[in-house]
Amino acid sequence: MRMLPSTSRRQVQILLATGLVAVTAVVAGPAVAVHAQQGCIGNSCNGLNSNTAGCVSDAVSRSAPQTFSDTAAGEQLAIQLRGSPSCESRWARVWAFNSSGSQWLPPSGLHFTIYSDNASGHVVYSQTATVGSRGWESSPYWVGPMVSGVDLYSRACFPNGVCTSWWPSAPPNAQAGSTVTQAPFGTYAGYTAVAGGKGAFGLVQATWVVPQLSFTQCWGNVDSAPFAGVWVGLWGSDESIGKGTAWLPQVGTISSCNVGPKGPNLGRNYYAFWEMFTQVKQAGAKGHGSAVQPITSMTIRPGDTMFGDVEFEGISGSDLVYSMQLIDSTRTRPGSPDQFSITVTTTKPVAFSNIMAQGGAVVEGNCKYGLAQFTPVSFTKVQAASWGTPAPSSVSLTRWTMTGTSKATLAEAAPQSGFPGLMDYTVTYKTGGLPTTC
Repeated sequence: MRMLPSTSRRQVQILLATGLVAVTAVVAGPAVAVHAQQGCIGNSCNGLNSNTAGCVSDAVSRSAPQTFSDTAAGEQLAIQLRGSPSCESRWARVWAFNSSGSQWLPPSGLHFTIYSDNASGHVVYSQTATVGSRGWESSPYWVGPMVSGVDLYSRACFPNGVCTSWWPSAPPNAQAGSTVTQAPFGTYAGYTAVAGGKGAFGLVQATWVVPQLSFTQCWGNVDSAPFAGVWVGLWGSDESIGKGTAWLPQVGTISSCNVGPKGPNLGRNYYAFWEMFTQVKQAGAKGHGSAVQPITSMTIRPGDTMFGDVEFEGISGSDLVYSMQLIDSTRTRPGSPDQFSITVTTTKPVAFSNIMAQGGAVVEGNCKYGLAQFTPVSFTKVQAASWGTPAPSSVSLTRWTMTGTSKATLAEAAPQSGFPGLMDYTVTYKTGGLPTTC
Protein backbone atom coordinates (compact mmCIF):
# COMPACT_ATOMS: atom_id res chain seq x y z
CA MET A 1 0.00 0.00 0.00
CA ARG A 2 1.14 3.54 -0.62
CA MET A 3 3.12 5.21 2.17
CA LEU A 4 3.60 8.95 2.55
CA PRO A 5 5.77 11.19 0.36
CA SER A 6 8.82 12.65 1.98
CA THR A 7 7.19 16.27 2.53
CA SER A 8 0.28 -19.58 10.75
CA ARG A 9 -0.52 -22.03 10.12
CA ARG A 10 -3.94 -22.43 11.68
CA GLN A 11 -4.79 -19.70 14.16
CA VAL A 12 -7.97 -19.97 16.13
CA GLN A 13 -9.71 -16.69 15.54
CA ILE A 14 -13.43 -17.14 15.99
CA LEU A 15 -16.17 -15.33 17.76
CA LEU A 16 -17.44 -16.72 21.00
CA ALA A 17 -19.93 -19.30 19.93
CA THR A 18 -21.34 -20.59 23.15
CA GLY A 19 -20.03 -18.21 25.78
CA LEU A 20 -17.59 -19.15 28.48
CA VAL A 21 -17.58 -22.76 29.56
CA ALA A 22 -17.25 -23.39 33.24
CA VAL A 23 -14.04 -25.08 34.33
CA THR A 24 -13.42 -25.97 37.93
CA ALA A 25 -10.04 -24.79 39.14
CA VAL A 26 -8.33 -23.52 42.25
CA VAL A 27 -6.51 -20.21 42.00
CA ALA A 28 -3.55 -20.15 44.29
CA GLY A 29 -3.11 -17.30 46.67
CA PRO A 30 0.22 -16.01 47.92
CA ALA A 31 2.70 -18.86 48.17
CA VAL A 32 5.84 -19.40 50.18
CA ALA A 33 8.74 -19.31 47.74
CA VAL A 34 10.57 -22.57 47.28
CA HIS A 35 14.16 -21.84 46.40
CA ALA A 36 14.43 -23.95 43.30
CA GLN A 37 17.64 -24.41 41.40
CA GLN A 38 16.46 -21.90 38.89
CA GLY A 39 18.71 -20.33 36.31
CA CYS A 40 16.80 -17.07 36.07
CA ILE A 41 15.03 -14.44 38.14
CA GLY A 42 12.78 -11.66 36.85
CA ASN A 43 13.94 -10.08 33.59
CA SER A 44 16.46 -12.84 32.91
CA CYS A 45 13.53 -15.29 32.61
CA ASN A 46 11.98 -13.51 29.61
CA GLY A 47 11.47 -15.98 26.77
CA LEU A 48 12.73 -19.03 28.70
CA ASN A 49 11.15 -22.44 29.32
CA SER A 50 9.83 -22.54 32.88
CA ASN A 51 10.70 -26.23 33.18
CA THR A 52 14.32 -26.16 32.03
CA ALA A 53 14.89 -22.88 33.88
CA GLY A 54 13.92 -24.59 37.14
CA CYS A 55 10.84 -22.48 37.77
CA VAL A 56 8.17 -25.20 38.00
CA SER A 57 8.98 -26.59 41.44
CA ASP A 58 7.02 -23.80 43.13
CA ALA A 59 4.69 -23.03 40.20
CA VAL A 60 1.18 -21.95 41.13
CA SER A 61 -1.91 -20.94 39.17
CA ARG A 62 -2.40 -17.19 38.99
CA SER A 63 -5.82 -17.30 37.35
CA ALA A 64 -8.77 -19.59 36.79
CA PRO A 65 -8.90 -21.02 33.26
CA GLN A 66 -10.74 -18.94 30.69
CA THR A 67 -12.36 -20.92 27.90
CA PHE A 68 -14.22 -20.73 24.62
CA SER A 69 -15.72 -23.11 22.10
CA ASP A 70 -13.76 -23.70 18.90
CA THR A 71 -16.63 -24.61 16.60
CA ALA A 72 -14.31 -25.36 13.65
CA ALA A 73 -12.44 -28.05 15.59
CA GLY A 74 -15.42 -29.15 17.66
CA GLU A 75 -13.66 -28.79 21.01
CA GLN A 76 -13.23 -26.46 23.95
CA LEU A 77 -10.02 -24.51 24.51
CA ALA A 78 -8.70 -23.12 27.79
CA ILE A 79 -5.95 -20.69 28.81
CA GLN A 80 -4.48 -20.17 32.28
CA LEU A 81 -1.87 -17.92 33.87
CA ARG A 82 0.86 -19.61 35.93
CA GLY A 83 3.74 -18.21 37.95
CA SER A 84 6.83 -18.95 40.04
CA PRO A 85 7.40 -16.89 43.21
CA SER A 86 11.07 -17.87 43.38
CA CYS A 87 11.76 -16.99 39.73
CA GLU A 88 9.51 -13.91 39.93
CA SER A 89 8.13 -14.81 36.52
CA ARG A 90 4.88 -15.84 34.85
CA TRP A 91 3.78 -17.85 31.83
CA ALA A 92 0.63 -19.19 30.18
CA ARG A 93 -0.54 -22.66 29.29
CA VAL A 94 -3.36 -23.82 27.01
CA TRP A 95 -5.19 -27.09 26.45
CA ALA A 96 -8.25 -28.65 24.84
CA PHE A 97 -10.98 -30.46 26.75
CA ASN A 98 -14.53 -31.78 26.55
CA SER A 99 -17.55 -31.90 28.83
CA SER A 100 -16.59 -35.30 30.24
CA GLY A 101 -13.36 -33.88 31.67
CA SER A 102 -10.90 -35.35 29.15
CA GLN A 103 -7.97 -33.07 28.30
CA TRP A 104 -5.47 -33.11 25.41
CA LEU A 105 -3.05 -30.90 23.51
CA PRO A 106 -4.73 -28.02 21.63
CA PRO A 107 -4.61 -27.81 17.81
CA SER A 108 -1.28 -27.10 16.16
CA GLY A 109 -0.88 -23.48 15.08
CA LEU A 110 -2.95 -22.01 17.91
CA HIS A 111 -1.46 -18.74 19.17
CA PHE A 112 -1.66 -17.22 22.63
CA THR A 113 0.16 -14.31 24.27
CA ILE A 114 1.15 -13.34 27.82
CA TYR A 115 1.51 -9.67 28.69
CA SER A 116 3.21 -7.98 31.65
CA ASP A 117 2.13 -4.36 31.99
CA ASN A 118 3.36 -1.58 34.24
CA ALA A 119 1.10 0.31 36.64
CA SER A 120 -0.01 2.66 33.85
CA GLY A 121 -1.25 -0.23 31.72
CA HIS A 122 1.55 -0.10 29.16
CA VAL A 123 2.92 -3.40 27.92
CA VAL A 124 6.49 -3.88 29.18
CA TYR A 125 7.04 -7.52 28.21
CA SER A 126 5.08 -9.94 26.05
CA GLN A 127 5.65 -13.43 24.66
CA THR A 128 3.55 -15.09 21.96
CA ALA A 129 3.51 -18.90 21.78
CA THR A 130 2.38 -21.15 18.93
CA VAL A 131 1.26 -24.70 19.62
CA GLY A 132 3.62 -27.11 17.92
CA SER A 133 6.41 -24.66 17.17
CA ARG A 134 6.92 -21.94 19.79
CA GLY A 135 6.72 -23.04 23.40
CA TRP A 136 6.90 -26.47 25.01
CA GLU A 137 4.73 -29.54 25.38
CA SER A 138 3.83 -30.66 28.88
CA SER A 139 0.93 -32.95 28.02
CA PRO A 140 -1.95 -32.21 28.03
CA TYR A 141 -0.73 -28.60 28.04
CA TRP A 142 1.19 -26.45 25.63
CA VAL A 143 3.26 -24.01 27.70
CA GLY A 144 4.44 -20.61 26.52
CA PRO A 145 7.66 -18.71 27.29
CA MET A 146 8.02 -16.78 30.56
CA VAL A 147 7.89 -13.05 31.20
CA SER A 148 9.11 -11.13 34.21
CA GLY A 149 6.61 -10.44 36.96
CA VAL A 150 8.73 -8.00 39.00
CA ASP A 151 6.47 -5.06 39.91
CA LEU A 152 4.28 -5.87 36.90
CA TYR A 153 0.69 -6.94 36.18
CA SER A 154 0.19 -9.98 33.95
CA ARG A 155 -2.51 -11.75 31.99
CA ALA A 156 -2.69 -14.12 29.01
CA CYS A 157 -4.96 -13.96 25.97
CA PHE A 158 -6.13 -15.86 22.92
CA PRO A 159 -6.22 -13.75 19.71
CA ASN A 160 -10.02 -13.50 19.83
CA GLY A 161 -9.87 -11.53 23.08
CA VAL A 162 -10.58 -14.33 25.57
CA CYS A 163 -8.16 -13.49 28.39
CA THR A 164 -7.33 -14.61 31.91
CA SER A 165 -7.84 -12.26 34.80
CA TRP A 166 -4.93 -10.02 35.79
CA TRP A 167 -2.39 -11.01 38.43
CA PRO A 168 -2.02 -9.65 41.04
CA SER A 169 -4.66 -7.16 39.84
CA ALA A 170 -5.45 -4.98 36.87
CA PRO A 171 -2.89 -2.17 36.37
CA PRO A 172 -4.04 0.39 38.96
CA ASN A 173 -3.27 3.51 36.95
CA ALA A 174 -4.31 2.42 33.45
CA GLN A 175 -6.22 5.19 31.71
CA ALA A 176 -8.66 3.92 29.09
CA GLY A 177 -9.42 7.51 28.15
CA SER A 178 -5.82 8.45 27.34
CA THR A 179 -5.15 11.59 25.33
CA VAL A 180 -5.35 10.97 21.59
CA THR A 181 -3.00 12.83 19.22
CA GLN A 182 -4.09 13.64 15.69
CA ALA A 183 -1.70 12.25 13.04
CA PRO A 184 0.10 14.94 11.00
CA PHE A 185 -0.67 13.09 7.75
CA GLY A 186 -4.02 12.40 6.07
CA THR A 187 -3.25 9.11 4.34
CA TYR A 188 -5.16 6.66 6.54
CA ALA A 189 -8.17 6.37 8.85
CA GLY A 190 -7.75 4.44 12.10
CA TYR A 191 -5.47 4.33 15.14
CA THR A 192 -1.86 3.50 15.96
CA ALA A 193 -0.13 3.00 19.28
CA VAL A 194 3.12 4.97 19.45
CA ALA A 195 6.15 3.83 21.45
CA GLY A 196 7.82 6.49 23.58
CA GLY A 197 11.55 6.92 24.09
CA LYS A 198 13.74 4.32 22.39
CA GLY A 199 11.18 1.54 22.78
CA ALA A 200 9.69 -0.46 19.92
CA PHE A 201 6.75 -2.72 19.12
CA GLY A 202 7.39 -6.30 18.08
CA LEU A 203 3.83 -7.51 17.50
CA VAL A 204 0.62 -5.93 16.24
CA GLN A 205 -2.66 -7.74 15.66
CA ALA A 206 -6.24 -6.89 14.73
CA THR A 207 -9.57 -8.37 13.73
CA TRP A 208 -11.88 -6.71 11.19
CA VAL A 209 -14.80 -7.32 8.84
CA VAL A 210 -14.14 -7.00 5.09
CA PRO A 211 -16.14 -3.98 3.82
CA GLN A 212 -18.47 -4.16 0.85
CA LEU A 213 -18.19 -1.62 -1.96
CA SER A 214 -20.91 0.40 -3.69
CA PHE A 215 -22.24 -1.40 -6.78
CA THR A 216 -23.11 1.91 -8.42
CA GLN A 217 -19.67 3.41 -7.93
CA CYS A 218 -17.79 0.41 -9.35
CA TRP A 219 -20.02 -0.08 -12.41
CA GLY A 220 -20.57 3.62 -12.96
CA ASN A 221 -17.00 4.22 -14.11
CA VAL A 222 -15.29 1.11 -15.45
CA ASP A 223 -12.12 3.08 -16.22
CA SER A 224 -11.55 3.94 -12.57
CA ALA A 225 -10.24 1.70 -9.80
CA PRO A 226 -10.78 3.27 -6.36
CA PHE A 227 -10.35 0.90 -3.43
CA ALA A 228 -10.54 0.59 0.35
CA GLY A 229 -7.54 -1.25 1.76
CA VAL A 230 -7.86 -2.56 5.32
CA TRP A 231 -4.72 -3.71 7.05
CA VAL A 232 -2.74 -4.17 10.25
CA GLY A 233 0.94 -3.34 10.43
CA LEU A 234 4.02 -1.84 12.03
CA TRP A 235 5.70 1.31 10.79
CA GLY A 236 8.20 4.01 11.54
CA SER A 237 7.96 7.22 13.51
CA ASP A 238 6.31 10.33 12.11
CA GLU A 239 9.82 11.75 11.67
CA SER A 240 10.89 8.81 9.52
CA ILE A 241 7.68 9.10 7.47
CA GLY A 242 8.43 12.76 6.79
CA LYS A 243 12.00 11.90 5.73
CA GLY A 244 10.92 9.02 3.50
CA THR A 245 12.94 6.47 5.52
CA ALA A 246 9.98 4.62 7.08
CA TRP A 247 9.23 0.94 6.42
CA LEU A 248 5.81 -0.65 6.78
CA PRO A 249 5.33 -4.45 7.04
CA GLN A 250 1.58 -5.02 6.68
CA VAL A 251 -1.06 -7.63 5.87
CA GLY A 252 -4.73 -7.17 5.06
CA THR A 253 -7.54 -7.09 2.51
CA ILE A 254 -8.41 -4.86 -0.45
CA SER A 255 -11.92 -4.05 -1.62
CA SER A 256 -11.38 -2.69 -5.14
CA CYS A 257 -13.42 -1.51 -8.09
CA ASN A 258 -12.50 -3.04 -11.45
CA VAL A 259 -9.12 -4.48 -10.41
CA GLY A 260 -8.62 -7.91 -8.88
CA PRO A 261 -5.57 -9.73 -7.51
CA LYS A 262 -4.44 -10.62 -11.04
CA GLY A 263 -5.20 -7.30 -12.74
CA PRO A 264 -8.21 -5.64 -14.45
CA ASN A 265 -11.53 -7.29 -13.60
CA LEU A 266 -14.77 -5.33 -13.97
CA GLY A 267 -17.04 -4.93 -10.97
CA ARG A 268 -16.32 -5.32 -7.28
CA ASN A 269 -13.23 -7.31 -6.30
CA TYR A 270 -12.08 -8.52 -2.88
CA TYR A 271 -8.68 -10.01 -2.19
CA ALA A 272 -5.94 -10.41 0.42
CA PHE A 273 -2.42 -8.99 0.28
CA TRP A 274 0.80 -8.44 2.19
CA GLU A 275 3.52 -5.86 1.66
CA MET A 276 6.84 -4.55 2.97
CA PHE A 277 6.39 -0.98 1.83
CA THR A 278 9.16 1.61 1.94
CA GLN A 279 10.28 4.58 -0.10
CA VAL A 280 13.91 3.68 0.46
CA LYS A 281 15.47 2.90 -2.93
CA GLN A 282 16.04 -0.75 -3.87
CA ALA A 283 14.51 -1.86 -0.58
CA GLY A 284 11.64 -3.97 0.70
CA ALA A 285 11.39 -7.69 1.36
CA LYS A 286 14.07 -9.95 -0.10
CA GLY A 287 12.75 -11.61 -3.25
CA HIS A 288 9.62 -9.43 -3.28
CA GLY A 289 10.60 -5.76 -3.12
CA SER A 290 8.21 -3.13 -1.77
CA ALA A 291 5.19 -3.70 -4.04
CA VAL A 292 1.80 -5.07 -3.00
CA GLN A 293 1.84 -8.89 -2.97
CA PRO A 294 -1.66 -10.30 -3.67
CA ILE A 295 -2.46 -13.52 -1.80
CA THR A 296 -4.17 -15.42 -4.58
CA SER A 297 -4.63 -18.60 -2.54
CA MET A 298 -7.28 -16.98 -0.35
CA THR A 299 -10.89 -16.30 -1.33
CA ILE A 300 -12.14 -13.09 0.28
CA ARG A 301 -15.78 -12.04 0.47
CA PRO A 302 -17.38 -8.89 1.93
CA GLY A 303 -18.56 -9.58 5.47
CA ASP A 304 -15.78 -12.09 6.19
CA THR A 305 -14.14 -11.73 9.60
CA MET A 306 -10.38 -11.49 9.27
CA PHE A 307 -7.55 -11.80 11.77
CA GLY A 308 -4.12 -10.44 10.90
CA ASP A 309 -0.84 -10.00 12.70
CA VAL A 310 2.67 -8.81 11.97
CA GLU A 311 5.49 -9.91 14.28
CA PHE A 312 9.20 -9.16 14.52
CA GLU A 313 11.05 -12.49 14.59
CA GLY A 314 14.64 -11.32 15.08
CA ILE A 315 17.75 -10.38 13.11
CA SER A 316 19.34 -12.36 10.29
CA GLY A 317 22.86 -11.07 9.79
CA SER A 318 22.17 -7.34 9.84
CA ASP A 319 18.66 -7.50 8.36
CA LEU A 320 15.30 -7.74 10.16
CA VAL A 321 12.94 -10.72 9.95
CA TYR A 322 9.15 -10.45 10.16
CA SER A 323 6.30 -12.92 10.02
CA MET A 324 2.86 -11.97 8.69
CA GLN A 325 -0.31 -13.96 9.11
CA LEU A 326 -3.85 -13.58 7.78
CA ILE A 327 -6.82 -15.80 8.60
CA ASP A 328 -10.35 -15.71 7.26
CA SER A 329 -12.09 -16.99 10.37
CA THR A 330 -15.52 -16.96 8.71
CA ARG A 331 -14.81 -20.06 6.63
CA THR A 332 -11.39 -21.36 7.60
CA ARG A 333 -10.88 -25.03 8.45
CA PRO A 334 -7.68 -26.89 9.30
CA GLY A 335 -5.59 -27.20 6.15
CA SER A 336 -7.86 -24.90 4.12
CA PRO A 337 -6.48 -22.11 1.87
CA ASP A 338 -8.40 -19.48 3.84
CA GLN A 339 -5.32 -18.72 5.89
CA PHE A 340 -1.88 -17.46 4.98
CA SER A 341 1.48 -16.92 6.64
CA ILE A 342 4.87 -15.82 5.39
CA THR A 343 8.24 -14.92 6.92
CA VAL A 344 10.27 -12.25 5.11
CA THR A 345 13.56 -10.46 5.60
CA THR A 346 14.36 -6.82 4.86
CA THR A 347 16.77 -6.18 2.00
CA LYS A 348 19.00 -4.06 4.21
CA PRO A 349 19.48 -3.04 7.87
CA VAL A 350 16.69 -0.88 9.32
CA ALA A 351 16.65 1.15 12.53
CA PHE A 352 13.82 0.12 14.84
CA SER A 353 12.61 3.73 14.89
CA ASN A 354 12.03 3.48 11.13
CA ILE A 355 9.92 0.32 11.22
CA MET A 356 8.65 -0.50 14.74
CA ALA A 357 7.83 2.86 16.35
CA GLN A 358 4.08 2.52 15.67
CA GLY A 359 1.60 -0.29 15.29
CA GLY A 360 -2.08 -0.29 14.46
CA ALA A 361 -4.88 -0.98 11.98
CA VAL A 362 -6.25 1.43 9.37
CA VAL A 363 -8.22 1.93 6.15
CA GLU A 364 -6.40 3.32 3.13
CA GLY A 365 -7.48 4.67 -0.27
CA ASN A 366 -5.94 4.38 -3.74
CA CYS A 367 -3.51 7.22 -4.44
CA LYS A 368 -4.28 7.23 -8.19
CA TYR A 369 -8.03 6.55 -8.27
CA GLY A 370 -9.11 7.54 -4.79
CA LEU A 371 -11.12 5.98 -2.00
CA ALA A 372 -13.97 3.60 -2.85
CA GLN A 373 -17.31 3.91 -1.08
CA PHE A 374 -17.25 1.17 1.57
CA THR A 375 -19.47 -0.09 4.36
CA PRO A 376 -18.21 0.72 7.90
CA VAL A 377 -15.14 -1.28 8.99
CA SER A 378 -15.33 -2.58 12.56
CA PHE A 379 -11.88 -3.19 14.04
CA THR A 380 -11.73 -5.25 17.23
CA LYS A 381 -8.99 -6.56 19.51
CA VAL A 382 -6.35 -4.22 18.08
CA GLN A 383 -3.13 -4.15 20.08
CA ALA A 384 0.57 -3.48 19.65
CA ALA A 385 2.93 -5.24 22.08
CA SER A 386 6.39 -3.96 22.95
CA TRP A 387 9.57 -5.82 22.12
CA GLY A 388 12.97 -6.02 23.78
CA THR A 389 14.71 -3.51 25.97
CA PRO A 390 14.50 -0.73 26.64
CA ALA A 391 10.72 -0.95 26.85
CA PRO A 392 8.80 2.10 25.62
CA SER A 393 8.96 4.87 28.19
CA SER A 394 5.29 5.45 27.41
CA VAL A 395 2.65 4.33 24.93
CA SER A 396 0.44 6.99 23.39
CA LEU A 397 -2.35 6.85 20.83
CA THR A 398 -2.55 8.52 17.42
CA ARG A 399 -5.77 8.93 15.46
CA TRP A 400 -5.49 9.03 11.68
CA THR A 401 -8.13 10.85 9.63
CA MET A 402 -8.09 10.48 5.85
CA THR A 403 -8.38 13.86 4.14
CA GLY A 404 -8.78 14.63 0.44
CA THR A 405 -7.20 17.12 -1.94
CA SER A 406 -10.36 19.18 -1.57
CA LYS A 407 -9.66 19.30 2.20
CA ALA A 408 -12.76 17.20 2.80
CA THR A 409 -12.70 14.28 5.24
CA LEU A 410 -12.77 11.07 3.18
CA ALA A 411 -12.90 8.59 6.07
CA GLU A 412 -12.58 8.81 9.85
CA ALA A 413 -12.36 6.62 12.91
CA ALA A 414 -14.94 6.88 15.69
CA PRO A 415 -13.70 7.17 19.30
CA GLN A 416 -11.98 3.96 20.35
CA SER A 417 -12.46 1.95 23.52
CA GLY A 418 -10.01 -0.29 25.33
CA PHE A 419 -6.66 1.51 24.99
CA PRO A 420 -4.03 0.80 26.30
CA GLY A 421 -5.35 -2.76 26.12
CA LEU A 422 -7.28 -4.35 23.25
CA MET A 423 -8.89 -1.58 21.20
CA ASP A 424 -12.24 -1.55 19.38
CA TYR A 425 -13.26 1.14 16.88
CA THR A 426 -15.08 1.69 13.60
CA VAL A 427 -13.87 3.51 10.48
CA THR A 428 -16.59 5.11 8.34
CA TYR A 429 -16.59 6.35 4.74
CA LYS A 430 -17.47 10.04 4.34
CA THR A 431 -16.90 11.00 0.69
CA GLY A 432 -14.82 10.03 -2.32
CA GLY A 433 -11.61 11.67 -3.46
CA LEU A 434 -7.82 11.39 -3.55
CA PRO A 435 -6.03 11.30 -0.20
CA THR A 436 -4.12 14.56 0.32
CA THR A 437 -0.70 13.09 1.09
CA CYS A 438 -0.47 10.53 -1.71
